[in-house]
Amino acid sequence: SFYLRKTNWVDYEPNVHTSWIWRKLCFVKNLFQSRLLDGSMQDYDVKKGYGWLVSALPRVEWLPWSRNRYLIPAHKFTGWLVAHRRLLTQDRLVKMGIIRSNVCFLCGDEEEDINHLFFACKYSGKCRTRLETLWKIQLPVNNVIHWWLTRRMHSQEKKMIIGLIIHSLMYHLWRWRNKCRVEKLLIRLEKLTQQVQEDVYSRLRNFVNLSLEK
Repeated sequence: SFYLRKTNWVDYEPNVHTSWIWRKLCFVKNLFQSRLLDGSMQDYDVKKGYGWLVSALPRVEWLPWSRNRYLIPAHKFTGWLVAHRRLLTQDRLVKMGIIRSNVCFLCGDEEEDINHLFFACKYSGKCRTRLETLWKIQLPVNNVIHWWLTRRMHSQEKKMIIGLIIHSLMYHLWRWRNKCRVEKLLIRLEKLTQQVQEDVYSRLRNFVNLSLEK
């Protein structure tokens, strides 16, 4: 009744002043409309429409990265946001006009974006190095998704454990980055890596106990 007063739903195109939710709905409408017009879905029903939409979506490169039964749900969600580059890092807040400075809160030296925060930042780099020493492993230093897809290991279990460490590290880095932004307090990296250690050991113990119960 608000958007379609002067036109019909089939021909309607949203303008820049409409909400992003409404524009997304119109995008889906046009997507299905193109499918109907090409004649391949004349007898439409919801099941057929959903099946076509799922098959038409591109396979995302980070999908194998998320198939890790060891992951803590909150950590997995943070990893999903990182993969989609949806975290509200300083560079995004500057583009939105919310803030003016995009200096990293953890190191205070460089501009903050996804790649800097988790891979290039001096603070996160020291945390990563400490975990590598504790676990005698090598963690990614530039792009975790590329590393996950190309890394060749003999043990799939080891690969999943490293994924658990990476996700826990990202979760706590983001958590304490936000705390630093609000409270102007930077946690000691020993404490942050200890939290990662506790997450990993706790998760692994849970899976060992589940295996024993079976």
